[in-house]
Amino acid sequence: MFAQEKKQGNEIMITQENINATRESLLERGISASNVRKFCKKCKKVAQLECWVEKIQEQFESRQEVPLYE
Repeated sequence: MFAQEKKQGNEIMITQENINATRESLLERGISASNVRKFCKKCKKVAQLECWVEKIQEQFESRQEVPLYE
């Protein structure tokens, strides 16, 4: 999610490879495809929330830098 936001193509490819390797590893360990999909969806939601929190923090920090009164 972070790499997509920042449009970092190399990071996107590396991350996708890591995701695929993790998915394959889970399947090889006997975890059902259904449970792997559920796990991946939850990971995606967590990543989205992390991106959202980062944006909110950046907005908050930028507002703290602007004086309210001149």
